[in-house]
Amino acid sequence: MSLSRVVEEVLELQLCTVTKQGRQKIITFTKNKTELWDKSLPVLRNPIKKKKYINITDYENKENELFVSGFSGLAKYSMLSEDKNNVYAIHSSVYNKLLRNRIIEEVDKSMNEIEIWIYNPKILTCTQIVDPLSLYLSLRNTQDERVESALEELIRGMEW
Repeated sequence: MSLSRVVEEVLELQLCTVTKQGRQKIITFTKNKTELWDKSLPVLRNPIKKKKYINITDYENKENELFVSGFSGLAKYSMLSEDKNNVYAIHSSVYNKLLRNRIIEEVDKSMNEIEIWIYNPKILTCTQIVDPLSLYLSLRNTQDERVESALEELIRGMEW
């Protein structure tokens, strides 16, 4: 999606204003961060493209390309207990490269779950855990009261 299209969509939601200064367009958000999140939430989509299960026990570079996500990530941010299987997020291009080079292999559901994301989770985090807002988007349709409660706690605890 082009930047001008993004600006058009944000303008349609009345989340910003655009002014021109010479050849430059200046985008100013008209809401505070919490209001911006609340108002844009209905149009934000789940970052997960698909899910797979892989064996990563011998993968040496996982700290740079795999980010704790799903229930594993939510457990890190909340009081929810961790699942027995780890869940990681990875960008689709990185996943395809690792699979093509046989660094990882797809296996049955008893191993690590991989969420293949439409964007690189690395760009929004400084830790090994996906950012809280993307995590929320990836789990918001989960029909489990414990998860719903932990997600509410996650958003309430945000330092906007």
